[in-house]
Amino acid sequence: MVCGECGRRMDAHWVHRRAGYRCRHGYTTATPRPDQAPRNVYVREDHLRDALPGLLSQQGWEPPDDDA
Repeated sequence: MVCGECGRRMDAHWVHRRAGYRCRHGYTTATPRPDQAPRNVYVREDHLRDALPGLLSQQGWEPPDDDA
C-alpha cells in the first residue's frame, strides 16, 4: 500500500482488533508534524478489500477468464 498523499509506503497496524494501514507522512512521536502538514491517513483492510475490485477496474484491469 502506498499513500496517495505523500507516496510513502503505508504501515500495517492493528486498531480495535482490526487490520489496517496508516501513513503519518514521515512524522513520528519523535518528529512531530507541523501544523500545516497533511493529516494522518488510515485505511481499514476490510474496507480496502471491498473497494479493491472497483479500484482495479477503474485502472483498466480485467479479471482473468475462468473458462480458459
